[in-house]
Amino acid sequence: MTSYQKNNWLPLIISIAFVFGAIPYFFLRLYLVAGIILLLAGLWFISYRIGKRPYVIIDGGKLILSRGIFKPKEYDLSRLTIEKKEKNYLQFSYKDHKSEEKVNILLSAMGKKDGQRFAEDIVKILKKHKGKGSFADI
Repeated sequence: MTSYQKNNWLPLIISIAFVFGAIPYFFLRLYLVAGIILLLAGLWFISYRIGKRPYVIIDGGKLILSRGIFKPKEYDLSRLTIEKKEKNYLQFSYKDHKSEEKVNILLSAMGKKDGQRFAEDIVKILKKHKGKGSFADI
């Protein structure tokens, strides 16, 4: 199993700033305002924790793509073809039995090194197994 995470520090920094921003309101006894600020800090911290999940996982012949708070979406690698490979994103075409879906993966969201590593890995995997039909050993 190979996983790639998003580079997502901004919600954590904002959450910490909200906590420090609430301290003066506690000293001024404006508890409602301080409580609202701490509630916002909690929401930003939750968004940080959601962002810490792996963005993309390659495991058992499937590409698993995280979608925030929603259930991750699985794509079978044997039905996935690369449409475009740009500097900051990859676009795949996923042909299912009934329809065709475009899958975009933002490489810059994973950071420069992880994004490049993912792009190289997925291209190698798809080229290596093209025509063989079995991705189960990944």
